[in-house]
Amino acid sequence: MSPEKYDSTPDASSAAFDQSGDKRGFEGGTAPADGAGTSVVRDRPVRFPVGARTTRERLTIAGFVAIGVFCFAAGFVVSAGREVLFSLGGIGLFAGVLTYGMTGTRSIDARDGSQVYGTCATNLEAITTTFGSSTERIYVPNPSGVESGARLFVPADVDSGVQDAAGFSIVDSGERGLVLEPTGATLFQEFERALDEPVANSPELLVEQLIDSLRQRFEFITDADAIVRPDGGTVTITISGNVFGPLNQFDHPVASFLAVGLAVGLDRRISFEAFAVDDGKWVLEYR
Repeated sequence: MSPEKYDSTPDASSAAFDQSGDKRGFEGGTAPADGAGTSVVRDRPVRFPVGARTTRERLTIAGFVAIGVFCFAAGFVVSAGREVLFSLGGIGLFAGVLTYGMTGTRSIDARDGSQVYGTCATNLEAITTTFGSSTERIYVPNPSGVESGARLFVPADVDSGVQDAAGFSIVDSGERGLVLEPTGATLFQEFERALDEPVANSPELLVEQLIDSLRQRFEFITDADAIVRPDGGTVTITISGNVFGPLNQFDHPVASFLAVGLAVGLDRRISFEAFAVDDGKWVLEYR
């Protein structure tokens, strides 16, 4: 079907035709019978509440308020234990108000976030493969005075024959590859803003800062253990309870944040490998 014959009305393949094959009326307008390309807009827009409370949250609020009102009412009727009833009534009403104020905010389910990221990672992996890039991922700190953070450098595969193709950026002399904005760059900026002390330049303290931020500030993981080998120039981090799926995906938020932090804090190029272990844990080997 050519673009000029296509009716952009939602579900035009089924809703636009009756059993005889003729165009029929739509809510908010009628599509022309000649098949001219026409967008039919509904008269009544559909709105979705932002930050709507769940049924469980509403029942919890109603329960606290009901307990508070009942205890206050009982306190006026029953003289014995009136102070206790009034205290319980105040606690119930306060709990209801507190629950009302703390619920109803917008949130994203961890599984939904993982699925969305997984799709993006798959697409990026396909793009880099199409450009003939290698499987190596290198996080390069930006030059001093330019801007904070780092870039993700994906070297061109020298065996692909496209290392001189247009679209590749030069990082160092004689080195070509795709230069991308890493997922961990914006996370690292937020990490710097929230940090009440300078970013550490020693591997041990830096890793401690980064892991604490992942666990407490971002809540991307439940726990992590690190082994730092300064002499060998490697950092091994075992991640538990990661919310974004397998850590070997392209530029995974957790792995990317750690790589950017190490690249900036230590002022050196960082590459890593991810290995799955038992009980859903992952081992990240940075070097």
